[in-house]
Amino acid sequence: MLREPAFSAADFEQIKQQRIKPLEIPPTDPGVRATLELQRHLSPFAQGDPRYIGLPLEQAEDLKKVSLDDVKKFHDQFYNAGHGELVIVGQFDQASFQKAADELLGSWKNNTPYQRLVGNYKKFDAINVKIETPDKENAQFEAGMRVQMTDSDSDYPAMILANYMFGGSITARMPNRIRNVEGLSYGASSRFVVPSDGDLAMFAAKVNTAKKALLDAMTVGRSQEAALVRILASHEQLDRTMKWDEQLETKIRTLTADQVNQAFRKHMDASSMSIVKAGDFVKAGVLQN
Repeated sequence: MLREPAFSAADFEQIKQQRIKPLEIPPTDPGVRATLELQRHLSPFAQGDPRYIGLPLEQAEDLKKVSLDDVKKFHDQFYNAGHGELVIVGQFDQASFQKAADELLGSWKNNTPYQRLVGNYKKFDAINVKIETPDKENAQFEAGMRVQMTDSDSDYPAMILANYMFGGSITARMPNRIRNVEGLSYGASSRFVVPSDGDLAMFAAKVNTAKKALLDAMTVGRSQEAALVRILASHEQLDRTMKWDEQLETKIRTLTADQVNQAFRKHMDASSMSIVKAGDFVKAGVLQN
């Protein structure tokens, strides 16, 4: 099926319409509107770039232009096993799997060159946008910024811990204040995502507790087969071993509160933070300016 798909015309048209119809309905949910607006601002790639985040109607129009011949050509040009990793986790006979992989995928190659997409850091103006979503009970607040960093940066371990303490768990500073203390929202969290390629990427009393909790969470993550498959596949692609994880955890384990605070203050600039709010603010009588 993977190497020689049937490319049924009926199935193609059915799947195509299933993808198009939802996109033709303008989104009204505050969460969808706010998230899309922020993602588009933080990913300023030109239309036609694979990293461009299109509006729903733009995506629908693009899908309408795709033909079955286009799909066949894309499959012939890009689908192959010449640039990939096969990761298997669990109890299995290695020789048997190696033999099967060689027989099924070994000769499946083409001449299309492979290159990883890299997002390089680019500074751009922050925004503060309000989106009205009439007659919607919920509201959404999204904020984000770009940071110039890779996962080989010396501040990376400190920033992982800083994010975990700020909003990476239910007991972190932000969700604890917003949800548990003030009861303003059920959900509140922060994310810190840093690439391996390219460069487009605190609380002294609780540092030791946070370090243990974060390291425990990383250990538990590796005990789950699906997560371990993703880790091993990523490491294979980046020419790394599990030694990389061991070294990262050692760095986190030796962090001090001053180091975490220093890294957080160095890379987090409130003036560079883009904000998007979505909700029925007219009905609520708030944010009218």
